[in-house]
Amino acid sequence: MCGQSAQRRTPLSRRYGTIWLRGPKPARGSGGYFPRHQRFLASATIVLVLAGLVLAGCGSTGPYVWVDQVAAPPDARNTFVIVPGDILAINVYNDERISGPARVRSDGYITLMLIGDVLAVGKTPSGLATELQTALSKYLNSPTVAVRVETEEEISVAFLGEVESKGVVKLRRGSGLLWGLSLAGGLSEYADWDSVYVIRQHPAVKVRFSFYELVANDKASNQFPLLDGDVVYVE
Repeated sequence: MCGQSAQRRTPLSRRYGTIWLRGPKPARGSGGYFPRHQRFLASATIVLVLAGLVLAGCGSTGPYVWVDQVAAPPDARNTFVIVPGDILAINVYNDERISGPARVRSDGYITLMLIGDVLAVGKTPSGLATELQTALSKYLNSPTVAVRVETEEEISVAFLGEVESKGVVKLRRGSGLLWGLSLAGGLSEYADWDSVYVIRQHPAVKVRFSFYELVANDKASNQFPLLDGDVVYVE
């Protein structure tokens, strides 16, 4: 995929109770068959914007890395970032004028008294609190700010390629790839179980998974959290 020339793994696949060596994908019947590039274009028509993300991701992320080569997040709190639609509880100690709920708008900003619009999307609650504290220090004497997510908005992840239900799936934050694939209907009959990719824009990375390792409860594969805006592509 995307000019990738790395050697492919060749595990066994199970089909209909018989073990086969992974080889060329079976040909479709004559009715409704389209070459792979035409099927991908059809997917792009259905999910045009998300397919654009896939193409952009392919061009910018370079060669893929296997999931076991990606450093695991040291703390789940560091992967919990604010997304549009979240309702934040902002508490400025001893200042009820500024304290209160703030909904993250679709453009990613919240509006706060004294400092106006502040970009919240993509930041952790603690990171946003530090930023607000710095901004408010221009108007208040040594402000102390705390931010927590009061109501969570689900994240949006796109599933394309050889999955049963292409499109955008809403997931709880912290959801893993296996759970996301299950909500997308699972892999299609023609999927390559060894070629499942997560394409991420921030930071730009393309991570490869083996479905065999996902269902075998491989630690690295199942501890990898999906993030808002990820695109999952199955060959």
